[in-house]
Amino acid sequence: MPPSSAATAGVSGTVIDSETQKPLEAVHVVMYSDATGEVGAMTDARGRFSIPDLPAGTYAIWLEKRGFIYAPVKHFKKGVASGLIYALAGTLKLDLKAGEQPDLVMPMVAPGIISGRVLDEHGDSLIGVSVVAESYTVGLVGTRTNGRGEFRLIVPPGKFYLSSSLQGNSEYPDTPVSETGYVQTYFPGVRELQEGVQIEVSAGKPVSGVELRLLRPAAFQVSGEVTGIPAGLRVSVCWKGADHDFDRLNFVASKDSAGGAPGGVSFRSPPLRAGTYAFYAEGQKDDREFRSPETVITVSDSNIPGVALALAPGADMQGSITFAGRRTTAASTPAILSVQMSPVEGYASPRPMTQASMDGNGRFTVPNLFAGRYELAVSPLAEDQYVRRIELNGAALHGNLVDLSSGVEDARLKIAIGGHAAQIAGQVDAPGEDFATRSATVVLFPQHGEAEEVDERECLEVPVDEHGVYHFYHLAPGRYSIAARGGYTGLCAETAAEIRKGVGFNSVELKPDEKVVRNLQVRDTQKTDEASDESQL
Repeated sequence: MPPSSAATAGVSGTVIDSETQKPLEAVHVVMYSDATGEVGAMTDARGRFSIPDLPAGTYAIWLEKRGFIYAPVKHFKKGVASGLIYALAGTLKLDLKAGEQPDLVMPMVAPGIISGRVLDEHGDSLIGVSVVAESYTVGLVGTRTNGRGEFRLIVPPGKFYLSSSLQGNSEYPDTPVSETGYVQTYFPGVRELQEGVQIEVSAGKPVSGVELRLLRPAAFQVSGEVTGIPAGLRVSVCWKGADHDFDRLNFVASKDSAGGAPGGVSFRSPPLRAGTYAFYAEGQKDDREFRSPETVITVSDSNIPGVALALAPGADMQGSITFAGRRTTAASTPAILSVQMSPVEGYASPRPMTQASMDGNGRFTVPNLFAGRYELAVSPLAEDQYVRRIELNGAALHGNLVDLSSGVEDARLKIAIGGHAAQIAGQVDAPGEDFATRSATVVLFPQHGEAEEVDERECLEVPVDEHGVYHFYHLAPGRYSIAARGGYTGLCAETAAEIRKGVGFNSVELKPDEKVVRNLQVRDTQKTDEASDESQL
């Protein structure tokens, strides 16, 4: 017996030429899910297609027709899936629920072409070089140069940053400087994407004769020795640019037999371009972590030898959790809470996390901490709970940032959990096509006094999901400033500065146990957010 329409879903629609708005015949419409594999249909003379009797689930949809590509757009239809159908780089992602029958309009467009050559600093062609065109709205398109240093990229209409890089068979594949000395270069010949010039491509129109010369700045190596290594410890030497909190490059240091004093190993970095770097060593043996203090090194015009990195074991920090101003016991608590500490500096993303669970008296001991700053989190909180207050050595903290820069020894934490927590959620959209929705972040600040009085140390961030939805849980009742920004996390300082200027945010008041909906628009540096549709969930 065939499945009933109430238990299944279906998709129909019209495929059109986005330039002429006329229907396109003989387009192959393909849908894919793990449950069904590939299913499809062809459009008729009216550009119509229909794919019935689909199980509920998440599908990828793409279109195939010679001389055309799917034009990435966003469709919004009330009542379809979660309300937002999201498309990027020629593929539509669609969440279908049982009984749903969305009718889509899917535009196709004649692609454009970017072609040209990649050259070295002398004007000679570079063979086998990676060339990438990237756009905020349609993602990445890449290729490699041929035997004459030529490249040809087929891209949707739009504005693209063009870049090229030459990475050889280096033992350090993550370094921005290959063993050839070349660095990733953006058109028309700069190091950073923000300094590059976008190439605009129209439907069916070629952009030819583009020349990109790779940059080869001077590069030097840093070498030295790691000491204080316990027997059997595998150690890594890591470094990061001083202006980038979470960037790091690392490799496993040479074995004891390669040189160095007893309990030590020697190391040598790959080529690094001129700049300031923080070097450190780290490793783990059983349950104990080891780390050296950071050593700041400026690379300018020569190799840097003799760097000494001394490993030391991490320290333990004790603390306690109270509920509504009293110490709790496991018997009166619905869940044993865990305290997580994530370092702010010195690591690449994702950052490592150390954690500890409270005992029956609400006490805990967090192991393997080093001097530095940490973000603190407590879980699993009940829906109506929030972190009301954090004290370090008797002093109240701003937000969840725990500063242990002066050392971990003798540090004590007190965490107070409050009840009647609030929530805020909503839909995020981007004006025009400036930002891809899933690379947006919503930033939230508690207000103190005037709306512009915010502290970036109290900043909360959540990424916007693929459906354009954000959700904050476990919030203290009170007034907040909220903003949606293009990009990933790490936007607190920039957003706080703009809020202090009175731009780019909305105010919202959260009452105890309240669940508020606040819809937002992603803003760029010229526009302010707009919010609407505040209501109760």
